[in-house]
Amino acid sequence: KLCTWVGEMYLELHNATYTTQGEIKKYNRVGEFLLRDAETAAALACVFGQADYPSDELLRIWKLFLLNQFHDVLPGTSIEPCVYTLVYCRLMIWRKNITKMFTSLPRLSSRPRLRPC
Repeated sequence: KLCTWVGEMYLELHNATYTTQGEIKKYNRVGEFLLRDAETAAALACVFGQADYPSDELLRIWKLFLLNQFHDVLPGTSIEPCVYTLVYCRLMIWRKNITKMFTSLPRLSSRPRLRPC
């Protein structure tokens, strides 16, 4: 006799998702790190008076990035194969945008002046 589950299934120890789309999942993880690093670099540049904080640009990039985390994309359970081509293209565009933002940030000078952002 099989068990029956009633109600919401909360998997307390569920830490990962298997996928059939390893490359997309890999770029997603790299993207999480790059966005964190971009926000840190932008905040430091702002605090040290080297640049304004690019909040609008970061928000735009985050929205594009999070769109690719739709619940069927990372585990690879989307019905249409073309979804993965679209997501891969979006991830490449996203990577280009974040690289452009990184290169536009100035290098911190050796004697930075602190300022509130």
